[in-house]
Amino acid sequence: MKKSMQTLLVFLPIILICAVLPAQTVSFGYDLAGNRTSREVIYLQATNNLTGEESDSQLTETEEYVEMISDVRVTISPNPNRGQFEVKIEGKDSPTELYLHSLSGVLIFEEQEVGELTRIDISQRQNGTYILTLIIKGKKETWKIIKQ
Repeated sequence: MKKSMQTLLVFLPIILICAVLPAQTVSFGYDLAGNRTSREVIYLQATNNLTGEESDSQLTETEEYVEMISDVRVTISPNPNRGQFEVKIEGKDSPTELYLHSLSGVLIFEEQEVGELTRIDISQRQNGTYILTLIIKGKKETWKIIKQ
């Protein structure tokens, strides 16, 4: 009885920590020289994004990332995706740059003058993880984009 109580007291905090950690991510902001200027903890919430092309049996839970950079709202959805996703930028009043790289550093997509909605198609690329970089008002933010 005493051993089982000790085991419970050891593993209960570990289980609780493992349940809380995936609900957040840390984002770093960088200036144009590459110096880190900010560190933010972002709490993510999963949403269901449904398109008319999918049947009920094909529906999977995807995440939509919403983040504020200065006074600009950035929405990236869906992630993970099947090769097509979109980046919405609301409230921008200055030029915004967008870059998508593979994990090996190869530039996949580049847009120097990003509009309010940018649709990116990487369906011809391999499944895996890609790095999306946005530069808004001199602040550089990055996200992992997962193609399944």
